[in-house]
Amino acid sequence: MTDKLLPCPFCGYKASMTNVESQVPGRFTWIVGCDSEDCDVSFHGHARQVDAAKAWNGQRAIAIIDEILPHYQDARTDTR
Repeated sequence: MTDKLLPCPFCGYKASMTNVESQVPGRFTWIVGCDSEDCDVSFHGHARQVDAAKAWNGQRAIAIIDEILPHYQDARTDTR
C-alpha cells in the first residue's frame, strides 16, 4: 500500500483496504473500511489505491475537527 491508513474516524478501530470489481466490467475500485464488526463505516469508489487512502485519512481529520470544534467554541470567552 502506498499510504498508511489511519484508524476509523468514528470508533478508532483499525482500517483495511480491498480492491473489488466496479459496476463497469473489467474495472476495479478500492474500498477502505473499518474492521470493527460494530462500526461498518467504509469509503469507496477510488480507482487508485493512493486516492482511497487519502480520502479515508482525510475523513479522519474532518471527524476529529467536528468533534473538538464545538468544545473550542464553548470555551471561548468572546462570543460574536
